[in-house]
Amino acid sequence: MRNILIPVDVGEPSKSAVAWYINNFRRDDDHVLLIHVVEPKVAAESVDTRQQATLIKILTSNMELSVEKGSELQKTYREIFEEHKIPFDFQLCFGSKPVDSLLEIIRSRGITCVVMASRGRNAIERTLLGTVSDQVVHHANVPVIVIPPSTRRQSLFSF
Repeated sequence: MRNILIPVDVGEPSKSAVAWYINNFRRDDDHVLLIHVVEPKVAAESVDTRQQATLIKILTSNMELSVEKGSELQKTYREIFEEHKIPFDFQLCFGSKPVDSLLEIIRSRGITCVVMASRGRNAIERTLLGTVSDQVVHHANVPVIVIPPSTRRQSLFSF
């Protein structure tokens, strides 16, 4: 049995990665882990003690919103994976560095392969910022399949 990790979000590149997996790579004995990594948004590195309560409220509100959006995302992908009878789990993960979160999950969950989307950044952005997919390719101890952006995206409904 293969344990496949597919990082997802609401964007088209993630949908294309899922479509590519289902149309081209899926095996009957696969188990898929869909993961959505949420980066907590913090406005300030240090906060005056008088502002801590406000900051905590903002962070709590942001986390609740992220959980709500994660639930909607899970529902969308559940329909697709159940329709195709593919066993899967969905995990919402909070981490300030998505790459570190993904690498930890690869190690801890016995992942055997990663299928992930590329955002299609230009050369300057890749050089200055790097990309999550580039870093996962270079640091994961399992094969990583990166689905490039394409003008002919596979529809999730063309399986």
